[in-house]
Amino acid sequence: GFGESNADGGSEFIRKFVKDLGLKKQINAPLGHFKDCINGGFKALVFIDDFVGSGKTVKNFLSDNDKVIQACRKRNMKIIHLSLCCFAKHLPALNKDFDFAETARPLTERDQAFSPQSMIFQGDEVSRLRIEKWCREIGERLYSKGPLGYDDNQTLIVFADNAPNNSLPILWAGIQSESKDDLARRWIPVFPRINSEYQSTVTAQPNYGSAIYTEKADEAPSYIEQVEIARL
Repeated sequence: GFGESNADGGSEFIRKFVKDLGLKKQINAPLGHFKDCINGGFKALVFIDDFVGSGKTVKNFLSDNDKVIQACRKRNMKIIHLSLCCFAKHLPALNKDFDFAETARPLTERDQAFSPQSMIFQGDEVSRLRIEKWCREIGERLYSKGPLGYDDNQTLIVFADNAPNNSLPILWAGIQSESKDDLARRWIPVFPRINSEYQSTVTAQPNYGSAIYTEKADEAPSYIEQVEIARL
């Protein structure tokens, strides 16, 4: 991935992509060393990302590496961006920045948990607002940068190896992720997001359990709310 976090999962998908297609390992350049591709005689420079939520990270990357990108273009290399998930509204801009950009799973407001168009609540405004309030309050402590996911993306997406911080923090936030609040030490996420510093000792596996944690009994969500959260 293009992000600064060492939990970004794009590189993991690249390794699997290279293995599944039987490609030569040397074409797989880590993001920090992609400059080595300039004189490699390649026809294309392909960036593979797991998730594009706001598009800002990709924009910043291109801006910071503009000279290298232009050097590749002068060598007639195609600059391509592929992603597993991307909000559809960002694809036009990506196709302006790259020679070609496509995603396997275009996302819309229907894919955002608490959007009025959310496919989860289907018009049940009372439940949507009540559960959003609860998730936001817990999310503030688990991941203050984005109580409902980075850049307020509110997605419900997890991958086999890790979870993007664009999804609701109640699903992934914990001691092994970016969370620093004391609550994170006691919160057991269903799909833990694990930074690379933990990868050597811990394998990210879904807990298939409840991510519910409360300090007081009267703070616990009702049975209906727990059902709604489970549906998420």
